[in-house]
Amino acid sequence: MRKIFILVLIVAGFTSCIDDNELMFEPVGTIDKLVIRDIVPTSVDTLLVLGQNEENYTEVYLCKSTSSGLSSTKRCRSKIVYNTICFNEGKVWMGGEDMNLRRSSDTAKNVPDGGDLKFTFTDWRQNWPAELSNLKGLSAKDGNLQYMYGTDDLFTGNFYVYESDDTVFSSTQTQCGLNDMLVYNNDVYLAGYGNIFHVTENGQKMNLENIGGENFTGITIVDNKFLFACTYSGKVFRSEVGSGEWEKVYNEGKKLLHIQANKYGDVVASGENKDLYISNDSGTNWRKVHYDEGNKITYMGYIADKIYIGTEKGTIIRLSHDGLSIHD
Repeated sequence: MRKIFILVLIVAGFTSCIDDNELMFEPVGTIDKLVIRDIVPTSVDTLLVLGQNEENYTEVYLCKSTSSGLSSTKRCRSKIVYNTICFNEGKVWMGGEDMNLRRSSDTAKNVPDGGDLKFTFTDWRQNWPAELSNLKGLSAKDGNLQYMYGTDDLFTGNFYVYESDDTVFSSTQTQCGLNDMLVYNNDVYLAGYGNIFHVTENGQKMNLENIGGENFTGITIVDNKFLFACTYSGKVFRSEVGSGEWEKVYNEGKKLLHIQANKYGDVVASGENKDLYISNDSGTNWRKVHYDEGNKITYMGYIADKIYIGTEKGTIIRLSHDGLSIHD
């Protein structure tokens, strides 16, 4: 029997103000007791939400707007910890610990309880032996996986490039842990411990950006003009796309783990506390917004022209350009 869970809308937890200027959040709903790790759209009004429950089992929910509100249907459950989910041309991939990868053609309803895809690696670059890692991010294009990245610790990371059949990848070790991946046109940017990598030529060429000395925890792009990266030490750096040069534009001094932006020049960063750090002018000026009733942010992404946030308690909110602006 299929169970339908109606999401509980939470408004009070995500309304805040600073200096009498109100920041307007749009509540989406809550999947009770789910630590949200990733969200991906499958249509205009439908999302797949991946996370871990109280028993640390991975669960995936299909969330959809209905005439009676927003509902959520549990699609699958696994004892394996999966960290990321990807959707493209009707297919779903889930990447997790120990290189586990699941694939589905019915929005994650029928998938085996374990990694159903086994990998073959081709020699690449310096002929380093390919290493298995904990998958953290996936990218797909034209119905196939395109890029993946994984990491085990601060000093071990792997970047994978699709070759064929969802199972053959070329692989390179980055010799540092990787925290985030941005796919922009035909280029890839990887944010990691001590480095930001710029990957070109369909994944075959990897260069270091002219920046280092930080644990880069997130990376995003604003209006196809500027790249932004946040750090574990609380800094935000900005780079003009294609320049390879970076400048520090903000220093909160507290841990930052997520950063996202939209095409209007709004940039949002967050850490483990209940603060958001926001710029409305592509990183020139910043302000801090605190919300007293919210939960720790565990996911931040850019979906359908809005910034989505997921929390450790299963709450989903979104931030539009209008909501991110200062309202008197």
